[in-house]
Amino acid sequence: GIGDDNRNLREENEKGTVGANARGGVELKRKADASEIYARGILNSRRYDGGEERGRDTDDQLFYSGGSWNTERSQFSLDGDYLRQSTAITEFEDTGDVRSDERKITRSIRPRFSYSLFEDIRLFVGAGYRDVRFPNGDPVSFDEFDVISGNAGVTYIIDELNSLTMTGYYQDQEVHKSPDATESVGGAIRYNRTLNERWRTFAGFGYRKSNFKTANNTGNIERDSDTGPIYEGGITYEQSEVETFNFSVTRALEPSVRGNVNDRLTFRANYSKQLSPRLTGVAEFFWLENESVNDDNQSDNREAWRSNIGFNYRLTEKWSLTSRYRHRYQKYLDRDNSSGADSDAILIGIRFNEQEKRI
Repeated sequence: GIGDDNRNLREENEKGTVGANARGGVELKRKADASEIYARGILNSRRYDGGEERGRDTDDQLFYSGGSWNTERSQFSLDGDYLRQSTAITEFEDTGDVRSDERKITRSIRPRFSYSLFEDIRLFVGAGYRDVRFPNGDPVSFDEFDVISGNAGVTYIIDELNSLTMTGYYQDQEVHKSPDATESVGGAIRYNRTLNERWRTFAGFGYRKSNFKTANNTGNIERDSDTGPIYEGGITYEQSEVETFNFSVTRALEPSVRGNVNDRLTFRANYSKQLSPRLTGVAEFFWLENESVNDDNQSDNREAWRSNIGFNYRLTEKWSLTSRYRHRYQKYLDRDNSSGADSDAILIGIRFNEQEKRI
């Protein structure tokens, strides 16, 4: 069950709603000595009650598949996904436009190859393709686009606890029905360290340059560029299933359905602790700040955050009860009339978890 006092994050005339969410999935895996393949499918159905919200019921379908193949010195992996979702769910981390309920389809594929040149030096190269479309017509506020990306680098294994990775990357976003495009290149260096059997940490820093073109009001093409840092860092703690903690900070480029590319800064933290043989407490915090690399397209610059806290209670080996309190907030930073919006929600459910079966 879901109860939310401002599901659409309205800045005024807030409207609450109640509803139900049914989610089911299946995952198949096949593992051999030198290979592994998987396929995972998820169906997610949401039903709402309360005025206009009742007309925004959604059914989402998500499919992921891929595999990896290994030799003595090399590894090749290929992953892809097909996601058919509502923008009321997907846009919290992009544009913040969760009022709309457009059908959004995302197709992605990501091949990667690595090769151990020496015992302590490993080369790698990867690529990616993502296509975003809206099959029910052209939304007024969103753009269809595709992104081609590639990266290559080298990892130096210093010892069993430390490693260093240097990476160069390329990314090109093309909007389908306009001349808007953004091309970016950059490089970064990352250091990984295992502190002990439970603690791991990493930190990375780099720089990027973005060249973009846009059509102005008269139809003429304008070109400009932008530069900036990229960085990441984090720490992980794992004590079997008894207690886990993850924290990370990332600044990277993210394509947007507004037709531009955002320079996005994010903080993520997750914590879980087993309080008793049946009861586990969980908490999550997520914060972001989006800033378009194009100074002429800053209307979606925004700050947003989301927090969850709750419990999982195991009834049997397969059945458990879940409860969450969720708070969300967002504010557009370059809109003079934006006062910010927030919402509070209670989510209560029951979960069935079948044991993993390999084929």
